[in-house]
Amino acid sequence: NLCRCTGYVNIIKAIQYAANKLNEQQKEAA
Repeated sequence: NLCRCTGYVNIIKAIQYAANKLNEQQKEAA
């Protein structure tokens, strides 16, 4: 259970990090 929870948080962090990276790239392109 604990492993699943921490993994879930890490996945969310990874998604947010990737989303921020994409947003930055779009701003630079526009």
